Amino acid sequence: MSNEEFSILLIVSFIPALIWACRALPNERWQIMAALPSRKNDHCEHGSWQGRNLTFYGALLANACLAGTAVFLLLCSSIGISLEVILYLTSILITVSMFAASFLARIIEKKKNTLTVAGGATVGLYLLPLCIMVMNTAANFQLPFLPIMAATSIGFILGEGLGRMACISFGCCYGRAVSDLSPFAARFFSRIGCVFHGHTKKIAYASQLDGVRVVPIQAMTSFLYVTVAIICIYLFLESHFHWAFGLSSIVAMGWRVFSEQLRSDYRGGGKLTAYQIMSILNICFCLILLYLVSPSQGVGTDLSTGLSVFWHPAVILFLQFVWVGIFLFTGVSKVTGSTVTFRVHVDNI
Repeated sequence: MSNEEFSILLIVSFIPALIWACRALPNERWQIMAALPSRKNDHCEHGSWQGRNLTFYGALLANACLAGTAVFLLLCSSIGISLEVILYLTSILITVSMFAASFLARIIEKKKNTLTVAGGATVGLYLLPLCIMVMNTAANFQLPFLPIMAATSIGFILGEGLGRMACISFGCCYGRAVSDLSPFAARFFSRIGCVFHGHTKKIAYASQLDGVRVVPIQAMTSFLYVTVAIICIYLFLESHFHWAFGLSSIVAMGWRVFSEQLRSDYRGGGKLTAYQIMSILNICFCLILLYLVSPSQGVGTDLSTGLSVFWHPAVILFLQFVWVGIFLFTGVSKVTGSTVTFRVHVDNI
């Protein structure tokens, strides 16, 4: 399979899924995936149970993380990095970034049960160069710096792009009401705006904007990030590592700075939010890296070698572990509850 054919295959796979998500996931049906009875209400006449909700948010976020991780594995394998090193780096990045996403969100938004992708990405951005330098110095590896940074940035922007489908399902990270925009912007977004339904979605209980047409910021982010990710995958496979890293990282951070102006959910105080400041600093850091780090000479890519890694049993088990771990971390709802009752279908006895 050529690099061009692989890129086209990615477009055919991801874009229809995004179109479906933008149309279906704002509906109430696509928030709660299942309710597991956890404790019986003994005082209830009908013997109902308190339920623990499993959400499509967690499943979609796990899918997105799985896709981003798989692309990282593929790209790193395509430049000849050993599987053990790739899995080691991936484990560190995912673990640290997930906990950072929770910790920084608590500090910035003053809420316990929330996550910030920007926070997790920021920690990962500064942690990865340190990991590469330590492994090259202490463990005597010869890891190519810029290609690994590019593979990580591409995996991140693809994962976040697909992960915005989870935000649509939960109704978080939502845009401003179209009626609050300028007349020109209102006319534009009135055609493509999104309407969320369901009183348990965050847009409803946090801002009372359910049933109101809002800027489809999650959908815009999804299409932009996934498109850029596929372009950068192609650039990476063609050994244009500088372009792949620069485009994926700067678009991801730059869009974060701009898109915050169109969001309505609480992002912290100040004219510039903490996430915007974070992203601006990250852009500066990426530009410094692009200026200081010379192009990786002699590093080639082989798509077939990258694809072959997915036949390895360790990779299959690792990706399954990633999906389950992310789902358990994000998919067991802490902000919604349910009541479950059971009955006998007498007619079927």
